[in-house]
Amino acid sequence: MNPVWKKASALLVIGLPAIALITSPKLPRDQALRIVLGECAPHVHNLRIGIAEADSPDESLREIAFNYPNGDAARATTTTFRLADGAYTIEVEVVVDGEIHSIRRQATLMSNQTTVISLNEGGSAIACPLAVR
Repeated sequence: MNPVWKKASALLVIGLPAIALITSPKLPRDQALRIVLGECAPHVHNLRIGIAEADSPDESLREIAFNYPNGDAARATTTTFRLADGAYTIEVEVVVDGEIHSIRRQATLMSNQTTVISLNEGGSAIACPLAVR
């Protein structure tokens, strides 16, 4: 084998894995996100999820919307987005019996886990007046 090819082969064998290690965290991966509507589910007519980088919360990278005209939303909805692992701002907007409610949460998305956001927990929980009866 030509000495030049030997050196080039060695560089490829060593260099390609090194490049993969450096760039892999920045590559988009499937990120699972589960939104728990809980008791409000029968009263939800629209659900919109927006994801933005943590340092630019007003510039949405991905959005998805679900419509439930008959109020037949499930208690929890799971969806996936293609994004790199990292810190994001997740905005969830729901229309509950004609009223628009929204919350923003900070989350670290990791491709090996499902991120769960519950609308009935935390300081900015979305109240569902009909479910409290």
